[in-house]
Amino acid sequence: MKLIRTEDAVGQVLCHDITQIIPGQFKGARFRKGHIVQPEDIPVLLSIGKENLYVWEKRPGILHEDEAAALLYKAAAGRNIHGTEPKEGKIELVADCDGLLKIDRAALLAVNRTPQMMIATIHGDLPVKKGQKLAGTRIIPLVIEQEKMDAMQAAAGSEPILNVLPFHPKKFAVITTGSEVFKGRIEDKFTPILVGKLAEYGCEMTYHKTCDDDPAGITAAILEAKAAGCEMIFTTGGMSVDPDDRTPLAIKNTGAEIITYGAPVLPGAMFLVSYLDGVPVCGLPGCVMYAKRTIFDLLLPRLLADAPITAEDIARLGVGEEYSQMLLEQFSGFDEAVEQLEAIITPVAAKLEPLLLPWSQLAEPRARAWEAHYSQPDAVETWCRRVRYHKDKPLEAMRVQLRYLCPKRALGTVVQYEAFCHIGVAVQVIKPEPETFEQWEYQALRLLGSEARMRMLWAMLDKPMSARELAQQLDMHLGVVCRDLGNLFNSKLLITESVKGRNRYRTNRESLDTLARHLMEMEKFKPPEAGGAEA
Repeated sequence: MKLIRTEDAVGQVLCHDITQIIPGQFKGARFRKGHIVQPEDIPVLLSIGKENLYVWEKRPGILHEDEAAALLYKAAAGRNIHGTEPKEGKIELVADCDGLLKIDRAALLAVNRTPQMMIATIHGDLPVKKGQKLAGTRIIPLVIEQEKMDAMQAAAGSEPILNVLPFHPKKFAVITTGSEVFKGRIEDKFTPILVGKLAEYGCEMTYHKTCDDDPAGITAAILEAKAAGCEMIFTTGGMSVDPDDRTPLAIKNTGAEIITYGAPVLPGAMFLVSYLDGVPVCGLPGCVMYAKRTIFDLLLPRLLADAPITAEDIARLGVGEEYSQMLLEQFSGFDEAVEQLEAIITPVAAKLEPLLLPWSQLAEPRARAWEAHYSQPDAVETWCRRVRYHKDKPLEAMRVQLRYLCPKRALGTVVQYEAFCHIGVAVQVIKPEPETFEQWEYQALRLLGSEARMRMLWAMLDKPMSARELAQQLDMHLGVVCRDLGNLFNSKLLITESVKGRNRYRTNRESLDTLARHLMEMEKFKPPEAGGAEA
């Protein structure tokens, strides 16, 4: 560490946080430890009384945390992945397309075993969306020796640790087996489910045949589907150990390479995966038809990304069912919660859409005016200080301002920016705690405008949870969760239940239902007249 004049500090690295205080507007770290001083920073530093600065003294063989994070990023990022700009010594990896995330686990473990550095990722072998954050890289100290980074690069190897494999829509075949379906005793309900699941990925069924429990007939159908150009072949039924279940034998008789018959995942233990001249041929157990999420949902993304499935991949799923069971349970629970919420919210949404349209039309020219205003650097700086937003989010600041232009009257706002669209209703904040129905209604609407609070209500729909449990499940800061839980409870959107002698929160279905019914019945939600909006 060395002391230099502020005017000479461009390009230097700060060794400690520098606090800025603007009475009544802002107090906090204006520049963080590790920040590289830029030319535009000099007037700001001088304005807060910093004539001299303590900076990091560059020495040969020593790397700054941003330089080290860049080397970690280079080792980690592969196909269809880009990195963010370094921030506080961290670079995040982001997906460039929808696809399957593949992680070289051995290389990742080797890197994380190297002292004073880390690469943290989400789970691999699962679908990811374009723009989704996949991993973060950083070193633990502010600076690090070059030799340690050399050791990391040697441990990582020559190939990237993470890759996103894009999905490829495929033509597929379904071979329905079973005498009960072949002879018309029951309806084939398996095929429509498969068609629906694969349609989500843009896949088309180009071959379908129903066969009796005859291995030769099933084998012939599989070979016929392959000859017809199908890129994936699925057989349904006949996968158990009953004497009449002959599908595994039929698949083997095609000459396909059987990767595994059986998988350590529930539901889905009787799953079979094989390859016939590179074409996946899978035997699907009955659970794929009746269970919403099974091993099929875990492995289908790999098939669509042309990621070969190995016996080791399947066996690894059985380590405490690894994360597979957890994911399947979460998927199923989410599906149920969404269905229940849709039943409550859909009628409300249908009613609100035509009511919000005139509000949005009134708000649009005002939104454009604010956008033009905040495109000026001085205006952005001034307002962002007031609302404690970052400089790079001027439209977020504009949204806050619009919500409170007319605090005593309802005003709909529409703010569009790239993929971001916000529709909100400005309402009067009621203090103290709401007592009348009208006050409760306004308070509830205000709180339901938050995505984070809606996620909390979903999570607690049928499961009483503590603040800590909720924070862990949703990966949210405990302090934020405690604050929002208090607001939601005070606004009658949550109730408490005793679980093993301890209070837990749960979503108040009755209040949500009451709010929904009342909104549909009320006439007071009318847009303000064009000439009567308050400025």
